[in-house]
Amino acid sequence: MFLKYLTLGGIDTTIKAFSGGKAEKIDDMDDYDGPTIHNINGYGTQFKELFSSNTDQDAVSRYYNPNAPQNWEVDFEGIVKAFLYALPSPFHPNANPTPSSSRAPYVFGRHNRDIVNTYCDVVKNFLNYVLMHSVCPEHTSSIIAAQKLCDLAKTELWAITQLAPVFPGAFHQALSILTGGYYARLYVAPDMLAPEDVDPERHFSVEHAGRIVRAAVALMGSQEQFEALNRLQPGAVPKVVSEEELGFEVVGITLPSKSLREGFLGIKNASGQAGTIRPLGYLECKRWIRPPAPTLDLTDEEEAELRANPPTYRNDTFWVTGDVLEECFLGMKFEAVIRETDGGIRYIDHLRGMNVSFFHWVENERMGNWKEPRENERKAPSCEDAEAPEEEGEDVAVGEEGAL
Repeated sequence: MFLKYLTLGGIDTTIKAFSGGKAEKIDDMDDYDGPTIHNINGYGTQFKELFSSNTDQDAVSRYYNPNAPQNWEVDFEGIVKAFLYALPSPFHPNANPTPSSSRAPYVFGRHNRDIVNTYCDVVKNFLNYVLMHSVCPEHTSSIIAAQKLCDLAKTELWAITQLAPVFPGAFHQALSILTGGYYARLYVAPDMLAPEDVDPERHFSVEHAGRIVRAAVALMGSQEQFEALNRLQPGAVPKVVSEEELGFEVVGITLPSKSLREGFLGIKNASGQAGTIRPLGYLECKRWIRPPAPTLDLTDEEEAELRANPPTYRNDTFWVTGDVLEECFLGMKFEAVIRETDGGIRYIDHLRGMNVSFFHWVENERMGNWKEPRENERKAPSCEDAEAPEEEGEDVAVGEEGAL
């Protein structure tokens, strides 16, 4: 875990990185202590050479080069942020456009709380060591900030792990079912499940989904939204007029008020039972774009126009189940597919990814799987020569017009 952290920070931690790549073979590790093993594997030599003025620039072109310090900066806080932030949902089509082999949640996961605590503590303990030995007192404030992030990451990484499967709650799921969205494709009627498998927050009838939506609009919606819903013919559902994938950062959380709680809990279902609809509160969000997001391929004129007239974004406020809101936190980031009905109701059709408040992407992540380039004299396939050459025993995919 520690070596992954160092790698992201720009330090080459490969075995014998500065000794020809050959590690010593040790028959019995029990005969050696930790520091000795560390030196045998070449790490000790590597650290000395890394900060030597005689370091070969080409040998460390992937990492920090003391011969070109102007290209690097020391940022303890930034590297901890990048090392500990979470991943988007694995179902996101662009979930990990630059997979990093040096980011803790990517390598070690976040679905085991002990593991999360361990890699946060590993980093924090190293930073404690740096402070105790006054290694770089000029960076004390950045180191202390990084330590605080280690404690925050323990809480937030575990929070989003628990929150993502239930976010944003029954109201949005109900609208998605009614309008043929994501949850309509996953819909399973509760009468098709064994009674012990039915979760009232996830498994409900289409009729009850309509009841949830009507209750929310009646108690929380505007007059226009209420009238639009009432104009629907019996059995008709709201029509979706727009759909887009957006990122948000949470800037406000308002739990259900006493009057809202009483209103929701007083609504009865088809059997006359009250308290079957969970009260809703408000989740206020501002627009957020996850780096490194793909950029639009614009002409020079279009880019100039965009700079002169940058887009303005409004804050969105979503109605979210109260018990889900209690697990949310300010600064939390998420990406989701947002749909809007002809009645002006904006809802979260489904979640694409959820992340911590300190999300921070650094260019170092691009170097996680970087390899030293090597000469390749073979010709690339083209429209003139569509024959796919073989390399290392594997065929290169070729289409009718050339290589794909």
